[in-house]
Amino acid sequence: MLREMRNRYDFNDAPMRTKILEKNSAIDVWKIRGRLKPEIVTALTAVTAGKKQQIPNHTPTAIDVYIGIEDRFPYRFDYFWTSDGSEPTGEPFAYLLFYNLILHDLNISETIFDYRPPANIPPEDVTDRMTIQIISH
Repeated sequence: MLREMRNRYDFNDAPMRTKILEKNSAIDVWKIRGRLKPEIVTALTAVTAGKKQQIPNHTPTAIDVYIGIEDRFPYRFDYFWTSDGSEPTGEPFAYLLFYNLILHDLNISETIFDYRPPANIPPEDVTDRMTIQIISH
């Protein structure tokens, strides 16, 4: 996710130190602003059939990322949109927030992530059937 943001957005503004409030505490974070790269804006707003296109309203033209100062974890993402990408921020339209996290806790057993199929469903290998479906389409 972070790699894709780096590929699509320019993060040229200086980071701003701030806090994110959680239920029981505040987390010190760096807020960084990314703006959709000019070549992507140009491609999305190209003239088609004599009419300049609008950036799709599900495509963020700016994003704020809040990264923990101590743990470097990306706690929050705020997404903004403008029709042509010209405004520095735009309208807020979505955010993603991670909270009540346990980071670097060595007490979590790896076996929690082991797959345990339900006892009442016999195992079935569908590899051949799926391969034939994929090839025939």
